[in-house]
Amino acid sequence: MEELRSYSFQYLESMRTQLRTIRTSRVTDMRRILEGRPKEEIKSFPWQYASNVVIQLVASFTDQLAARMVMGIHNTLPLFPVKMLGTIDPKLQPEKKRELLEDFLATSAVDPGTMNLIETEYTWFRNAIGYGCQALKVNTVDETSYRVKGKEITMVKGYQGPDLMPIEYEDFLMPTEVMPVSRMPFKAQAIHLSRWDIEQRIASGVWDKEEAIKILTAPSQTAESQPRQAVASDQKISPSASEDAQIFDLYECHLKYIHNGKTFDCILTLHPETRANPKAIFKFYPADIQEFLLIRFGGYGKRAYGLGLIEALQDYQEEVTQIHNQRRDAATAANTNVLRVTPGSQLDTMTTLYPMGIIPAPPGTIEWLQLGRNPTETIQDENLVRQEAAERAGVHPSFSGSGSGGPNKKGVYSAMGTMSVMQEGNSRTDMNLALFRNAHVQLGQTLLGLYANFGVSKEVLKRYGDDEPLLREALEAYSAGTMRAIVRAGTASVNKEVEKQNLMMMMQNLRQHYQQSVGMLQMIENPMTPPDIRTYMAEALQGMNTMMRWAIRNFGVSEGGQDMVPKTEKFIQKTQPPQAPPQQGGAVPVAQGQQQQPQQPPIPQQEPPQ
Repeated sequence: MEELRSYSFQYLESMRTQLRTIRTSRVTDMRRILEGRPKEEIKSFPWQYASNVVIQLVASFTDQLAARMVMGIHNTLPLFPVKMLGTIDPKLQPEKKRELLEDFLATSAVDPGTMNLIETEYTWFRNAIGYGCQALKVNTVDETSYRVKGKEITMVKGYQGPDLMPIEYEDFLMPTEVMPVSRMPFKAQAIHLSRWDIEQRIASGVWDKEEAIKILTAPSQTAESQPRQAVASDQKISPSASEDAQIFDLYECHLKYIHNGKTFDCILTLHPETRANPKAIFKFYPADIQEFLLIRFGGYGKRAYGLGLIEALQDYQEEVTQIHNQRRDAATAANTNVLRVTPGSQLDTMTTLYPMGIIPAPPGTIEWLQLGRNPTETIQDENLVRQEAAERAGVHPSFSGSGSGGPNKKGVYSAMGTMSVMQEGNSRTDMNLALFRNAHVQLGQTLLGLYANFGVSKEVLKRYGDDEPLLREALEAYSAGTMRAIVRAGTASVNKEVEKQNLMMMMQNLRQHYQQSVGMLQMIENPMTPPDIRTYMAEALQGMNTMMRWAIRNFGVSEGGQDMVPKTEKFIQKTQPPQAPPQQGGAVPVAQGQQQQPQQPPIPQQEPPQ
């Protein structure tokens, strides 16, 4: 055990040294950029209290992307599509169990009193987009408590199930090499506990008492506490010198430890200042469930902490802010007028200027001077930088849900502009959505595993009435491995405006196809049409129908889309002349009024020379 403790402390100190700059000064600066706060509270150049407004490009684009990602997922039903793998006996009702699992996951996730998934995922996604990397901790909680009424002690059952907690950017420590969370040999979460939190863990028996008392003797006040103190200062929270307000920084370390040729997954809680280890356990989750889910945004596989919009757009934000403030300062200077009087004049002491005031002075005594000018042309420069920042962030009309289609002069709806908008969105918008949908799918699979392995309370199962046995059987079968179900991403369109314009364009194409088909069918049925032309028209109609079915499928209409194009194979059979049965002797039937041509003997085929 001592060897494991020494190894854990050594690895933790090495990781803290590597990430000290990221977790102190850098994260404080990134948070200032995201919140849109100026570098100095009062600007003193070019004069005291000069214009000091920060144009919040980073926060605006981050909020737009995060909202679009979250609502693109939560507006697509079902929230967690479940797919059964393999062949299952129909008597076991696999389809009904699949529907129950989908409904159970969605109902449990969106309940505001339990996980409140929409708020959790918004924080998770927004921090990932802003900072470039964000971890989500998945834990299980049991909020059962007891109440005393008279001489009786009654148990009050609270929430029992998964608990989701987005981890602050500076509180998640991981290797600087890009690798999946499951393969990280060491990862840690910084946890900040008050004295009451530690005493509670001592009283409940969760922590070792002697090790926990050592921690209480050394409250943490290190450089790594700087970001948390800056947040408290921004909220105007005054520090307190009382013992109850002391904060202790500990680290919950998840590591792979090799002993006697075997790898063990261990979880240790460490306090570096006192080298205390109040808790050490083995990983109790199943092998396919991870305690942390990680999103890397914009890292392109080369940056362990990703590349968020804070780092990508900070220069654009500073440029727009500088142009805006310079224009406002110039406007302030242009609005400041100065009066120049003759040297030795006493007008400044004996005269006060006001509307319709009388000045006892000869002409030329007072001269009106104007300072600076109002540079309105810098608005174009500011808009240009904004446009460049929007292109870098990937915030386009297609991403905000606005299309470019509309009726032309003849009243016919055209979506050609929307098609170009879609092409622009498909390259980046859909890629970003796929990234966050993948994280959402991992979360759904993790939740399903937690419910299946750790159980669901009886009170929750009772809500399903007659379906309770089927839901219980599905969770038990998934936990035992006899039934394999995977959570996959939804396939519905995210941009409803563009989808509606696509359907309008498809309806126009179908209308034109129907009109052309009716004209071709009339020519096929016309007895005056030559047989060769009728055959050609029937085959061309069949080819048009095949192409239209492919177009409908590519428009995303899967259910019932094939019924929109009627089948025309019977018209091809009409155009083919009936074949008469061959006569004896190989004679070919001759139509009336025609002479039979003598048959020529077959030409013998020559064999190729040897």
